[in-house]
Amino acid sequence: MDMETFLLETPPVVGSKSLTMAAKRYTYCGGDAARDGVTLLMFHGLGQHESSTTPDSLDLTVYQDKEQWEPVIEKLYALRSDTARSPQIREAWPFDWQSHGESAVLNEKALEDGPDSACMWASAITGFIKSDVVKGHRLVGIGYSSGSITL
Repeated sequence: MDMETFLLETPPVVGSKSLTMAAKRYTYCGGDAARDGVTLLMFHGLGQHESSTTPDSLDLTVYQDKEQWEPVIEKLYALRSDTARSPQIREAWPFDWQSHGESAVLNEKALEDGPDSACMWASAITGFIKSDVVKGHRLVGIGYSSGSITL
């Protein structure tokens, strides 16, 4: 599986600021680009996290971000079959909300003025969908919790 990171400037929603949205594009590294396959757009939940410590007192706080989709993407590519009846994945794109994960670090200064909103994330995704990056792709949206609202 190949991975490439993208930093996308998001269009501002009325009365808001433009923020950066981090995304990753995963493709199958077996040589077949699966041009007829679907492109998955994946959205994480918001505000939930798990926190625990190991016996060595290591903090294992897990926040919602695009990297949480990596085990799912790996499994989907592992299930890939070359038979015509098997659905093929062209690309998989997990996104960070602008105030989560890598995006939060990139937007730290802009977010000091106040939080972003689900509308801003939806606007960013709409801008991405209309871009040339996925022009001609068959898109399938996948989200859970607040990430599904973006769809």
